[in-house]
Amino acid sequence: MELFLIIIIIILAYLLFKGKNTSGEKIKKETKKYGKALKEAASTFQKSVQEEEKISKEDIDNLSDATKVGVMATATIMEALYQPVKDDLDGKLPNEMWRDEMLIGFNGMLISYLLKTSLQNASREEKGLAVMMVYGKLCPEQLDSIMKDFNHFARNPSEESQRGNKLANKLIDIITDTNIPNKDFLNEKDPIMKEALLTAAAHEQNPLNFGEDNKNAAIATAFWEGNINAYILNKFQ
Repeated sequence: MELFLIIIIIILAYLLFKGKNTSGEKIKKETKKYGKALKEAASTFQKSVQEEEKISKEDIDNLSDATKVGVMATATIMEALYQPVKDDLDGKLPNEMWRDEMLIGFNGMLISYLLKTSLQNASREEKGLAVMMVYGKLCPEQLDSIMKDFNHFARNPSEESQRGNKLANKLIDIITDTNIPNKDFLNEKDPIMKEALLTAAAHEQNPLNFGEDNKNAAIATAFWEGNINAYILNKFQ
């Protein structure tokens, strides 16, 4: 558990450089908005965590408002991002998808990124709990196995988990408008980015929502569809 929390902190510290602060007023509004859902998620999460983790109801109740908001907002964004491919799979995402090596690397990095602004003042324990609670909301029946996989691949990255990390960082660059070529310039050395730029126009009218940092939404949607949805459909359909 201790090593897992250290890993989370390292990821979040890296991602904080791309973030910005969330106002106290916004946190209050979002806490009220997610209040009922948060209680349900906390209850589900608590039942899902094995006793060996030694996480109590008090640990969850004592999370700051900012962390609680971050957990629910991040889980809501992730659920919405996966909804189109879920629809393509007859309304249910396969449980084994959450333990896929590439997606473990991708989701771990993206979840940490989406949580970053809410966790800037959080303790080490809160950061670890926040990531676990997001996973607990997304796939409660797989939580223990997912966290073991996350911890394993963070310490022993595989080729696929590293590929997932890199894809997540490319997506983060897109939605923060960082290190991407001008729309009029197609970088032939980066075929993944080139494909996203070429197909972005098809998503201008109905892009996905990537949270507070949501620049280049059409490009990000094209990137998601071409690299995440396509991967899941090819492997699990």
